[in-house]
Amino acid sequence: MRSIAPGAPLPSLLVALIASAVITALSPASLAQLPRDPNPALDARVVYEGRILPGGQYDPDVPTPESILGFPVGKRAATHGQIVECMTALAQWSNRVQLIEMGETFEGRALIALVISSPENIRRLDAIKANLGRLSDPRDEPVAEIDSLVDRLPAVAWFGCSIHGDETSPADSAVVTAYHLAACLDNGVTDMLNDLVIVIDPMMNPDGRDRYLKQAAETRSAAPNVDSQSLVHNGFWPFGRTNHYGFDLNRDWVLGVNPETRARLRTLKGWRPLLFIDAHEMGTLDTYLFSPSREPLNIFLPEKRKHWWDVFAKDQAQAFDRFGWTYYTGEWNEEWYPGYSSSWAGYRGAVGILYEQAGWTEDAVRMPNGQLNTYAEAVHHNVTSMLANIRTLHQNKAVMMREFVRERRDNVSGKGEVPLTTWAIKPGTNRSRLANFLELMSLESIEVNVASRAFTLGESRDRLGRSAKGTELPAGTLLITTRQPEAPLVAAMLTFDPHMSDEFLTIERRELLRNGDSKLYDVTAWNTTMMHDIEAYEMNSGLPSVAEPLEEGRFDVTSVGVDRPDARVAYIIDGADDKSLAAAGRLMQMGVRVRAAEREFTWNSVTYPRGSIAITRDDNRDLDGELVERINTVCSDLSIAASGEDSGLGEGNENPDLGGGYFHLLEQPRIAVLSREGFSPYSFGATWFTIDQRLGIEASYLNSAYSRYSDLRAYNVIVAPDAFFGGSVVREMSDALKTWVEAGGTLITIGSSSAAIANEGAKLTGARLLPDTLEDLDQYELAVLRAWSSTTEEVASGNLWAQELNSETAAYPWEAPKSENADDDAAPGLDRPDAESLKRRDDWDRVFMPQGAILAGRTDAKHWLTSGLGEYVPVVYQTRSPLMAGGGVEAPVRMGHLEATDGTAPQRYGWSILPTDTKLRLRMSGLLWPEASKRIANSAYVTRERVGSGQVICFASQPNFRGATRGTERLLSNAMILGPGMGASTPVKP
Repeated sequence: MRSIAPGAPLPSLLVALIASAVITALSPASLAQLPRDPNPALDARVVYEGRILPGGQYDPDVPTPESILGFPVGKRAATHGQIVECMTALAQWSNRVQLIEMGETFEGRALIALVISSPENIRRLDAIKANLGRLSDPRDEPVAEIDSLVDRLPAVAWFGCSIHGDETSPADSAVVTAYHLAACLDNGVTDMLNDLVIVIDPMMNPDGRDRYLKQAAETRSAAPNVDSQSLVHNGFWPFGRTNHYGFDLNRDWVLGVNPETRARLRTLKGWRPLLFIDAHEMGTLDTYLFSPSREPLNIFLPEKRKHWWDVFAKDQAQAFDRFGWTYYTGEWNEEWYPGYSSSWAGYRGAVGILYEQAGWTEDAVRMPNGQLNTYAEAVHHNVTSMLANIRTLHQNKAVMMREFVRERRDNVSGKGEVPLTTWAIKPGTNRSRLANFLELMSLESIEVNVASRAFTLGESRDRLGRSAKGTELPAGTLLITTRQPEAPLVAAMLTFDPHMSDEFLTIERRELLRNGDSKLYDVTAWNTTMMHDIEAYEMNSGLPSVAEPLEEGRFDVTSVGVDRPDARVAYIIDGADDKSLAAAGRLMQMGVRVRAAEREFTWNSVTYPRGSIAITRDDNRDLDGELVERINTVCSDLSIAASGEDSGLGEGNENPDLGGGYFHLLEQPRIAVLSREGFSPYSFGATWFTIDQRLGIEASYLNSAYSRYSDLRAYNVIVAPDAFFGGSVVREMSDALKTWVEAGGTLITIGSSSAAIANEGAKLTGARLLPDTLEDLDQYELAVLRAWSSTTEEVASGNLWAQELNSETAAYPWEAPKSENADDDAAPGLDRPDAESLKRRDDWDRVFMPQGAILAGRTDAKHWLTSGLGEYVPVVYQTRSPLMAGGGVEAPVRMGHLEATDGTAPQRYGWSILPTDTKLRLRMSGLLWPEASKRIANSAYVTRERVGSGQVICFASQPNFRGATRGTERLLSNAMILGPGMGASTPVKP
């Protein structure tokens, strides 16, 4: 983080970034000058008569926003470059202001914030931040000294604006508020600045904002447009809500995927705001919403936040009442997911407050009552809210500061609201995934300990809810406890299975039954260890005696690149690490021929898992001396190792040899991703992100509107992201896709795109949706039973070699064990209802499908698609129609973890029988109604089917959800990198 002191020259980097932003904004800025209709009555309709600035005496040396922008704030939305210019000017001309540069976006735009306080406070900001850090962790501090600091330190307020790029007015409001605080000479303002430090983060999503404003400029007319349905008020695909890769940054605060979030998390380490504002916009025909939220409230949100919500809301309401403006609280705004920015702040000691102003992007919008509401009025609403909240913080500073310190003390002493819990995370062999987890913990200021030696778990449970008592864990196991300053955030991110209240669940169920609408706004599960798919255990106890603080660099990779350049036969990259796929993809792009192992193998006493990458000298004779250099470059860039081997002979008869059929020569993936109208920007963006950032390989992104004119032969992998309108775009392409797949292409579909081809009409796959299989469930049930039996059956000689026929030698997994006293071998309750009853039940059950729960998917341990995964993988499940795989369709991942038990009779659960001596665990975390579990259990999460010389791979829901689900993202990466070589026999040739 860099800062600019008042009057100091701008650093050259920031100057360059501002210049870049201004250049980017030239097109919309010039279009903004499009001549208006000569009829002045039209322009008069959209003039706001109110005064946005609250008034008072202002320092004439501080330039006004209008003098910088060239137009009054609120006349139209300012671009990123224009707002940076305004904030930079305030930092140069006001001794109350310091500008800090937090980082930059994917597109290179500066992420800035303005720190505003009294000149004295600005001069001692470093000391203030250091002392705030002492307040936030008072464990080793004298009580009297901390209490003294509480009285002497200013309180911090943080204003985050326009995290969704097409929600524009908060950023323009930030300009007005910043100017007022920086230039107003009234005693009321100067007194507040003596006691407060105000940080204004004016544009949380610069890339999305400038994209949206460019769209608005392109659709602007000469006459003002006041129709809420017009393009100028809504934008077009991919819209402006998200960042460069289509991620919703207001879901990322507990995920830490994006540079915008990561920059803010790093910056906020130095600030401990007591007030955190998250300013948004909502539907154009709405009014104004602010906190408090309604149920469900996250169980780890400190109780005091509710009190302060009411205090701030009362003052904010009074400020609106003075103007006669309408507003509301609660209604659709719930507080279960902790990853919204204002929600996240609530776990860190702040009062998080949400603003939602109706979105009036340009000029004005005609409301249902006929009134025209202008963009300038939207800005005025937000400025009024901001100043009202600042006043409330100032009035309650002393009480809130003391409560903050008391809460932090209670967090570490055990007197707080968060129950004592400790999580044990087994390191595993996937180094990059562990490193990502540890980096996130560091970003979130969460303390991590490590086991100094092996130890045995006491009372505990694993991620599936099973008792883990007696489990042996090795030295190096990570240990995280709630007995630390960030206890509420730790509990919110790591608790395996938090439960909603019965009162809310009753409301939710009745609402679903009444009209099919959920009261939930977002997903109901997000556990960090499950999202990363790392082995973890939960204990209702403190740190074990073997715990010691984690030293920085403890898990850093010490060996990268090629270890033995002179190896005679091959170089092996361990397939346990997700980065092995990135290495394979990058090497193939560099002309290196690469193989992947279908099975685990042991060479020279080292065992490598299936999916490991082998680069042989024999395959790459033409590269001669360049081979090692290319491998070393790629592996060094990825911080992974390539082990040299002098022999390709497997140890023992069961070990694969390098020259055999278990090492598949891969085909360089030539990937195309379908995009634009008809596809979800979120799904497209997440797919793009995985290819671009995680794998780091080339791909093409096709406009689906012109797909009929595209030469698909240029690609051997096509990805169809989740789609709108039931996947109609994919259905329309089905004939062309079928021809392409039969010629050797690998088609990967996600969500609704999978649903669109899972029917007879598309003729692309034998996979089907559950409602379409209810009259023919036998083949789907038999596929489940065969898959289980293929992993569990044992053969004993017995009657196998008998020459006399014996009917009792055959056993079926849907039949109970034979008993001497039983008249009927079939277990009770296995009869399937008739098709009409099944359809009626399915119509009833489908309304209860999850909003977003984490469910267990059992993996086929012999399938190449599941390389790098364990026996089950956590799945963020959101799809409405389960995917079914019958005869001829492979299901590398099925929903529900089947485990062997003794003496359990077969039973029917939903559409399928559970085999004899098994039980099924489906829900890992989040809300899953029993009706939904019956539909989902044993269905396929991913299917794979040979079609001609190619293959079709269908995902039931987004595998790389929000860029954070590392386990299921591995499936997608396997499909793209390994697929053309391991699943398609005759690759498409351009």
